Amino acid sequence: MKSRRTFLLGGAAALPLAALQGAPARFASRLKMMNDGVLPLNFLSWNPALPPPEFPPLPPTVAIRVRTTFPYQNRDVLETLVYLGPPDTPGVILAPLSQFHLQVDDVKITASGGNSIAFSGVIIDNPIRSPFGMIVGKPCVIGGAFDHTGSSTEFEFFGGLIVGSHATMLPVAHGSLEIATPWNSF
Repeated sequence: MKSRRTFLLGGAAALPLAALQGAPARFASRLKMMNDGVLPLNFLSWNPALPPPEFPPLPPTVAIRVRTTFPYQNRDVLETLVYLGPPDTPGVILAPLSQFHLQVDDVKITASGGNSIAFSGVIIDNPIRSPFGMIVGKPCVIGGAFDHTGSSTEFEFFGGLIVGSHATMLPVAHGSLEIATPWNSF
């Protein structure tokens, strides 16, 4: 007989997007975001109880990049893809390193002290396994500051924390942010 913990973790691992097909979207119709930036390794921190990830030295023509997209498949799901690509060309994927999906339970957008956005929820799947081990079922917050909405948005200190695993921060990312309703409606 499975323990409750094994059952819950197994359920979370099996939950991926198929289970969300019938879930109503609260945020996906009102908010669209995509950004991409270079991840300097000194902007990466992990749980000291875990073994450190091993990253081979990269040639100057290759960088670790992170792309974040919301919504994913028109659901309240945020996708994060970590990949190797040219440092000056977003979207050119030489090799994927990790990918996960966050079931977004809440979005906060504020203009006090500067524009910022945050998504929170639980990791529901990890199709390209994280170098930081099992992350499915872990709480997660992803967000950062942004200069303005539109098709040429600059995001600053955009990153995330997967509780008990690791934190990642992009000093700068570029992309787009469209908000269809008043910010305080989230």
